Amino acid sequence: MKCLLEECRAEDIQFYFSTPNYEMKIDKFTDIISFEKALEIPRIISDIKDKLQGKLVFGVIPFDINENGKLYITDSWKINSIPFEERANLDTAITYNNYTVKKEYIPSCERYMEMVEKGVEYITEGKISKLVLSRGVKFQFSKCINVTPILRDLYSHNPAGYTYFLKNESGKYVVGASPEMLVSKRENYVYSNPLAGSRQRGKNQEEDLKFSKELNNSSKDLMEHNFVVKDIVKKLSYICKNVSFSEKPELLSTEQLWHLSTKIEGELINSNSTVFDAALAIHPTPAICGVPQTNAYEKIRELEGSNRGIFTGIIGWCDENGDGDWAIAIRGAEIDKDNIFIRAGAGIVQKSVPQEELEETEIKFRTMLRSLNLGEI
Repeated sequence: MKCLLEECRAEDIQFYFSTPNYEMKIDKFTDIISFEKALEIPRIISDIKDKLQGKLVFGVIPFDINENGKLYITDSWKINSIPFEERANLDTAITYNNYTVKKEYIPSCERYMEMVEKGVEYITEGKISKLVLSRGVKFQFSKCINVTPILRDLYSHNPAGYTYFLKNESGKYVVGASPEMLVSKRENYVYSNPLAGSRQRGKNQEEDLKFSKELNNSSKDLMEHNFVVKDIVKKLSYICKNVSFSEKPELLSTEQLWHLSTKIEGELINSNSTVFDAALAIHPTPAICGVPQTNAYEKIRELEGSNRGIFTGIIGWCDENGDGDWAIAIRGAEIDKDNIFIRAGAGIVQKSVPQEELEETEIKFRTMLRSLNLGEI
């Protein structure tokens, strides 16, 4: 069966979301839900529940749960419930967006390593246990960016992940290929699959196996992963019963990285809870923020010096039954006419080495750089 992207240009649709098990496409929205703080979303959805019969809510929620934003409502969408491997191969054209006129690192490589050093200092002093610090690179092109080949390339290289695309009402785009599902809800059950701790893929089978074993036995990465799992399990326990998870993380591979992965499942206590209740109960996780959350927020604002916006936010959908999927908005970019901003982060713990964390962000940039046909930067 054909992929839904074969029948359209990205510029002509509003939303696209692909998982290993299905893909969804939305051509237009019919209404907008504005919120002053993301934490208000579950209440807003509950208040308008009767108006959402036969409709679907979709969009992106920012990293900072106290930030404002918008979600969208539609009464028409298309779902292809065919697993990724059974969908027809998608033709991917070369992306001719690679004539850049300007490139800017935000912050510089040197400044990012100073941020990591300061983060390790805060951890050593006991002010925080873990911190995720990000950096970005902004490109300006000679013409407006063609989003269609970017989305197609991301989709084709992300069979086990969550490819996402959103066009907001002002015509700006969010596009990416996340490896990580924050939360999924079906009927009375919720599922989360946090990733934390990573290694680059090897250049050959022998090196790849070596790196995967290193990750699986790394005390630094296992500590980082444990922070995340414990936090999500604790927060889900407030809204769920019978929360279960594997004691030892599994290895999950993407095209660029090996990740430590743990699957978590719980049964909702309140049958009226929606996927938004679950998502806002655990977002942002230590995988993208830090521990403890309030202190991590403070240190991220201090060290990064700017608002992340939708980077490490969540993107997805919710239907009239409260079911839905929300992936973490990473390995992606924001596109506005001839400008594209790519961002990546690394988890900082006491054993972190600034140069290694810098290199991790550069590896994570590769997903978007490949889709832009830019190679290394």
